[in-house]
Amino acid sequence: MKRFPVKQPDPSSESESAKCGKICTSKASSSSSSEPSPGQFDEDNDLTHCPDEQLLGSASREFGGRRRCPQADWFATYPWLVISRSRKVVFCSWCREATRSRVAGMAKSESAFTEKGFNNWKEGYGRITDHSASTAHGAAAMFVAQKTKPSVAAQINTQLAAEQEKCRKRLLAEINSIMFLMRQGLALRRGKDEANDNLHQLGLLKLLARCGVAEAGDCVSQRTHLSHDIVNELCNLIGQRVLRMLLDKFNNSRATAKYSILADETRDASGTEQLTVCLRWVDRSLLVHEDFLGMYSLSGHGQSANA
Repeated sequence: MKRFPVKQPDPSSESESAKCGKICTSKASSSSSSEPSPGQFDEDNDLTHCPDEQLLGSASREFGGRRRCPQADWFATYPWLVISRSRKVVFCSWCREATRSRVAGMAKSESAFTEKGFNNWKEGYGRITDHSASTAHGAAAMFVAQKTKPSVAAQINTQLAAEQEKCRKRLLAEINSIMFLMRQGLALRRGKDEANDNLHQLGLLKLLARCGVAEAGDCVSQRTHLSHDIVNELCNLIGQRVLRMLLDKFNNSRATAKYSILADETRDASGTEQLTVCLRWVDRSLLVHEDFLGMYSLSGHGQSANA
């Protein structure tokens, strides 16, 4: 009886095959893990709310010998309906978002509109209408509405900004009315009724021209900026602004450093002594300017003026 020597396996080759097996297994596992599941894909680039005719035509399928495709008016009627460019199916974007967020009431959601995708175009309009009336879709709609709704603080800030804008328009109209009356040398009459109140009438006309009837009536009805103290303060601020503009023009445009000041004293109808002050100067074009600076009451003859 012959004995045949048994060949022992090479330990180095065994280790190489084991390594190869591990590498192949790891590659297979990595490739399988990298493949997206049927319900996961790049939504930002794949899903669209406004498909074109080419995309709708490419998603057509044959039903009973006739080819049918999704309709464009479905997406116009239901803003939550989206179509996948790669898979040629439609989803409900609201239900998908609510399902991922694990919103209560989404347990009975239709997987055709959340994960698998819907492509039964023959019954498309009916199924989409039924889905929009489902309980799960209503819960998803409430979730999306609450998510996009601004916070209470943001709503208060928005209302406050709107009221501030309305008050700003009213104040600008009042300032323009005061400037008009001062430019014409007319007295500012403040009466209890609209017929004897020229400031009220001018403000209403300016608001009507700029804002419209409803907003003008709302602004003028709130007479918060028309008290005597506020109107007098506005007149003083306007006068100071005009004086600063004259002095800036005098400092920037005069040709020489020499100028003259004209002063004249007179008594008004009430018997108060008034000192009129004017500035006379020459600009770079050699034009003579005489600017009125103001009138200052005098407490007595030969005494200093009180501005």
